[in-house]
Amino acid sequence: MDPNSPHEKTKAFIAAQTPFFALPLLTEAIGADPKNPELHRDLGHVGLRAYRPGLAIVSFSNAISLENEKDPRSYSGRACALRNLRDFDAAIPDYTSAIRLSPHDALNYTFRAEAYRNKKEYELAISDCKRALKLDDSDPITYLVRGKTYLGLGKCDEAVTDLEKAFDLKEKPGHPLSSLCHWCA
Repeated sequence: MDPNSPHEKTKAFIAAQTPFFALPLLTEAIGADPKNPELHRDLGHVGLRAYRPGLAIVSFSNAISLENEKDPRSYSGRACALRNLRDFDAAIPDYTSAIRLSPHDALNYTFRAEAYRNKKEYELAISDCKRALKLDDSDPITYLVRGKTYLGLGKCDEAVTDLEKAFDLKEKPGHPLSSLCHWCA
C-alpha cells in the first residue's frame, strides 16, 4: 500500500490516538472507494475514539453490509458503540454475532457479559465470563467484569477474589487498573 494514501495516513492517526485528524482522510478514502468495508470499519473505530457513537454505528453497519455479515470485528465495533450509548438490548445480539463468527475470541464474551451485568442478568454475565476465562485466563477485564457481577449478586467473597486478580494482572507501573474502568463503570 502507498504510505501516503488517505487510508494509510488514517491508520497512523489512529495509532497515534488522534482520531479527529483521521476523519477527513477517511471521508476522502471512502469517497474514492465506497465499497471497501475496511474503510467503513476504520471510520467506525475513529467514531468510537472520537466519542461519536452514531458515526460508529453507521460505519460499522455499512461494513457489515459490505462484508455480507462475515466479519466479527464489525459486529464487535457496533456493539461497543451501542454499549457506549447504554443500549444493551441492541449490543447483546451484535456481540452474539461476533461470538458466532469468532468463537475463540474471549473479549467478545467479556463485553457481552458486561452488557448482561448492566441489565442485571447476572447469571448470563457469569456464564460468559466463565467462557471467556476458559479461552484466556490472563485478561484482567474479565475478572473485573465478573467481580462487579458477583457484587451485584451479593457474593462479596467471590467479588473480592476476582477484583484482586484483576488488580494483580493489570496493576503495573504506567498501567493502572483504573484505566480499564472507563468502559464498564
